[in-house]
Amino acid sequence: MKILFLSAFFPSPTADSAGVLDAYHLLRELSKRNEVTLLSFAAGEDRKQIPSLREMCRSVITVDPPALPGSNRYLFYTGLSFGSKLPAIARMSHSRHMVHALLEQFSHQQFDIVHVEFTQMAHYVEYLNGVPAVLDESDLAFVRRERFARTTKSLTTRILLEWDTRKLKEYEIHYCGRFDGILVRTQQDKNVLKGFLPTARIEVISPWVDLSFAGRIDQLPAEEELLFYGAMWRPVNDQAAIYFINEILPRIRSKRPNTKLTVLGSRPGKRLTELQAKNVVVTGYVEDVAPYYSRASVVIVPLLSGAGIKGKVIQGLACGKPVVTTSVGAEGIPAAEEDGLFVHDDPQHFAERVLWLLEERRYLSFRDPARRFARKFHDWAAGVSRLEGLYEEIAKGVPVNSYC
Repeated sequence: MKILFLSAFFPSPTADSAGVLDAYHLLRELSKRNEVTLLSFAAGEDRKQIPSLREMCRSVITVDPPALPGSNRYLFYTGLSFGSKLPAIARMSHSRHMVHALLEQFSHQQFDIVHVEFTQMAHYVEYLNGVPAVLDESDLAFVRRERFARTTKSLTTRILLEWDTRKLKEYEIHYCGRFDGILVRTQQDKNVLKGFLPTARIEVISPWVDLSFAGRIDQLPAEEELLFYGAMWRPVNDQAAIYFINEILPRIRSKRPNTKLTVLGSRPGKRLTELQAKNVVVTGYVEDVAPYYSRASVVIVPLLSGAGIKGKVIQGLACGKPVVTTSVGAEGIPAAEEDGLFVHDDPQHFAERVLWLLEERRYLSFRDPARRFARKFHDWAAGVSRLEGLYEEIAKGVPVNSYC
């Protein structure tokens, strides 16, 4: 098939975001059996990866992003969104240069389908010239935002977030309804969308998760060390790490004072780095995460907000580590405690479970069950096959009722 792959972020193998890595590997797999044209925003560092993606794709077209996170321009676009019908993330992803590049592609060639990656690109469906299109909702943005707003302590921030979240919810549901197919990562997300769009064609596919290094995790931890791994520039991960250090770690340390914590992941914020102490290490980006998983006794995922399936949980299990998380972190993952997944929202119960796993090195008994679950549950290839089947049905005009 001839596919136009439209993305808000450049799908790079070196990305520090699980969602962007997921997009890259999806693009890579689709390119093996289809003729794919990539059209994406790309910043300076992203452009270093263009030659390697040109080897995969029929062509690669890039557009400068309207603003980079953390820049003054980014703050400017955030402010503009308050006077716009678009929510902040969509307003910051709207570009007349992208619209021009998109229309230019349709003037030069025909596509069987357009794959739109990330929620904030959903409104570009208005410029697709009637070509069938699929939207990839790696998580439901309005659900993630609602949860984050509820857990934000600042009243002013919460009010602003809730106001923008209402726009985001209207935007996401409205534009999802304009697509011929929608991809999600959990049955729960599918059920939520079906509540608003009962006739929509929705497919659940597994996220890509980096399990390539799991086979190198073969040494036994020498010390009691906890590990939290994620893109620390994302507010939900930053919030989770700070919450754990302030609310849960002291409860663990009261019983086992030598317990160490490593917070692993790129671009940690100032508030988080200032919490480093003798046995709390915030690493920032590292080239190889395998040594950190090798040293870890228990993987923690103390998320208070977020949506969709969490690859970091599957990754921890694949490395043979028990994972203690919250109901948000465990969402969409059908593992049980015998598989090594423990779910506790209360900070005291969370701490008690970590202590129980550390006691007499009980965590070692979950090495094989956790790995077995990860191998059984995470079937990336099957998800890509279902996606290609969805493309074909949409391109052939198979009615949605026969699909559902």
